Amino acid sequence: MAATVPEKPTSVTTTVNGALTDVFIDWTAPTENGGTEITSYAIFIKKKDGTFATDASCDGTTLSVRTNTICQVSITILKDASSYNLATGDTVEAKVVAYNAIGDSDESTVGGTAVLP
Repeated sequence: MAATVPEKPTSVTTTVNGALTDVFIDWTAPTENGGTEITSYAIFIKKKDGTFATDASCDGTTLSVRTNTICQVSITILKDASSYNLATGDTVEAKVVAYNAIGDSDESTVGGTAVLP
């Protein structure tokens, strides 16, 4: 059987760490990788204006992010006007795409309940 693109990641969540300095974005890897290894993930974070953008600190090509299906973003970056422009009380939402040698999955469902302190 020929390889295909992976299924989409699921169960995207966002959590503020105990020190109130970072938000963790995590997800469940696709149950089907399309017959070939997942090579990376793209993590998209919702900005204040409703559009989505990626952040260098959530680099889905790194082994630790691929293996652990989690990344960490500074709350300072999320509140920066030139980045995401989120504010205290805003909910951090994200979506994830998985990639393999064949191509990219569909986007996950948007998830996240972390409220910025």
